[in-house]
Amino acid sequence: MILYSRPIIEEKTYDLKDFFITQKSAYITILLFGDDKGSMIYVKNKIKYGGEIWCNVRVIKDEDFKSLKGKDLVNSIKEKISQLNDDKNCLGIIIQLPLPKHLQDHQQELCDTIAIEKDIDCMTSAMVGKISVGRKDIVYPAAVAATISLLYYYKLTIQKGKQVSIIGQSNLIGKPMALYAINQWAQVHSFWIDWDTEIMKKICQESDYIISSTGVLNLIDQECISANGKQVVIDIGYAFDEKGKAAGDANFYEIKDSVHALSPVPGGIGPLCVYQLFENIVKLHS
Repeated sequence: MILYSRPIIEEKTYDLKDFFITQKSAYITILLFGDDKGSMIYVKNKIKYGGEIWCNVRVIKDEDFKSLKGKDLVNSIKEKISQLNDDKNCLGIIIQLPLPKHLQDHQQELCDTIAIEKDIDCMTSAMVGKISVGRKDIVYPAAVAATISLLYYYKLTIQKGKQVSIIGQSNLIGKPMALYAINQWAQVHSFWIDWDTEIMKKICQESDYIISSTGVLNLIDQECISANGKQVVIDIGYAFDEKGKAAGDANFYEIKDSVHALSPVPGGIGPLCVYQLFENIVKLHS
């Protein structure tokens, strides 16, 4: 089974339109720094989808901060975020990750400047704290929420006692994904990309779910797959193959006939992430 997200988006987009048509001056702001190719595509898709549901998407880039460097740059970004916090028409603020090297050490400091009610990508320490304790009013980061929605739609939700291997431990995907699975009483194995590959693949073979978000092309191959044909593989990775085409962590054509379900790249989690960002706005402002 190939887990395409388009049917979910088509089904739910109308509800978003109903919300935003009553918010005529509303907008969200994305702070985009650097020239990461994947980030630029993702932001472009957010702008496009925002137009479809009548929500304006504004983008702030490096050039908006002129030639500022070091602490002056960080303080200027924080000041801009504070202004957006005070703007009632701004319903959401996103710091697009990954940040370039000169800002990476300040990532959490910048994220924590965002007001929690505008943290639609769930990057503030306060929002992470809600996830860690399993609060009922949790708003998950877009990729995690997209994974949950995709599994629910295809009746593949993670159940108590299932084994889940999560590759990648980022604050945006890997860690909150692990916390979600733990909150479902699953047995969770969490791997960083530097783990011993043979150990990781062996444990993946024994898992009911494999969820990967590293951006390492073809990391999940046949050696990760069980012979029982019952596994669910969720590919949240985003990379480019030798022809420059979008691809994911999973070697799609190698494993697609050996697993029960597999999300494709593109067409799987990515488009649903865009939808979930706007869905998070509705949740935070309802």
